[in-house]
Amino acid sequence: MSFEILHFRESDRVLQGKNLIRDFQATMQYLDDVLYGSLYRRELLRDGLAEMGWRNNGSLNFLEGRRYQFKGYRSGIG
Repeated sequence: MSFEILHFRESDRVLQGKNLIRDFQATMQYLDDVLYGSLYRRELLRDGLAEMGWRNNGSLNFLEGRRYQFKGYRSGIG
């Protein structure tokens, strides 16, 4: 495992409350495997998040009328 998950502002409790701890860790491991050694990561990251179910909700905007978006969004977690 070549990545480390650092929780801030009690994000670990939020993930626990929504039963996403295992899904989140599995997603991060999968993305680490997919992105390892690649130069152009944008499409690989999008595809990896879509395969793990983090881009299935339609709109990823977090502010209406703005161009800012989440990379992935699932069960209220972005």
